Amino acid sequence: MIDMHTHLLPAIDDGAKDAQTAAELLRLEQEQGVKELVFTPHFYGDVTTETFLINRQNAYEKIREFVPQGMRVRLGAEVYFSGLRLAQFGQFDSLNIDGTKYVMLELPYSTVWPKSILYYLERWMNGTGYVPIIAHVDRYIEVLKEPTLLNRFLELGCLLQVNTSAFINRRTRSFALAMLKNGYVQALGTDTHDTQNRAPTYLQAKAVVEKAGLLAEWEQAQTTMERILENQRITVRVKKTIKKCLGKYR
Repeated sequence: MIDMHTHLLPAIDDGAKDAQTAAELLRLEQEQGVKELVFTPHFYGDVTTETFLINRQNAYEKIREFVPQGMRVRLGAEVYFSGLRLAQFGQFDSLNIDGTKYVMLELPYSTVWPKSILYYLERWMNGTGYVPIIAHVDRYIEVLKEPTLLNRFLELGCLLQVNTSAFINRRTRSFALAMLKNGYVQALGTDTHDTQNRAPTYLQAKAVVEKAGLLAEWEQAQTTMERILENQRITVRVKKTIKKCLGKYR
C-alpha cells in the first residue's frame, strides 16, 4: 500500500515532534502494510521555498536511518492554496512530489471559499504545469456542503486525495465510501501526525472498505497512486455525481 500524505518529518510542522516519534510512526506504517510513502510537511509560504527545502532535507536526514528496509520514500509538501496569493505562485517551484509533476494542495478548511478560487487554481495550473492533488477532500466544509465541487476539481484536471480516517469516522464514512465507489478517489493518505491522536489508520480503513464490498475500488486507487509516483498522466472517469440524501452521501 502507498501513503501519499504524511507528516512524519520531525520538528518541521505540526507533525512528528522528534526523530523518535517519526521512527515509531514509520514502524507503524510498515506494520500496516505501507510499502511506499510521501513526506508532505506543510508549506504556508511564511518562509522562502529555499529555506523550506533546506529545513525539509535536514529533517529527513534525521530519520533516514529509521526508514524500514524495503520501504520507498519520497519528499513532497502540502502547499496551502487560498487562491488569493498570486504574487507567491513562484514560491511553489520544487514543492512537487519528488520525480513527478504532481503537487499536494491544501485548501481553506472552515472559511467560505471565494468564488474565484477555482479560477485562480486553473490559472496556477496553467502557469506552473503542475497537477494538483487536492489534499483530504473529506475534511472541507465547502465540499461536504456541495459535493459537486469534486466534479469541478476533476474537470480542471486535479486529482483527489482522501484520508484513511474518513472511512472510520462516522461523520465522513458515507462520504468517503461514496467517493471511492464512484471513482472520485485517486489517492489515499493517513495524514498521520503523531502516535496518539493521529496515528496511521490504513488497516482499519481497509477493513471498513472491504466490509462495504469496495475492495476492488480500493486496489484501483493503489494502482493510480503507483502511476502518480511513476509520473504518468491520470485520466479520471466517475460513475455518478455524489449527492446527500437523508444525511447519507450516495
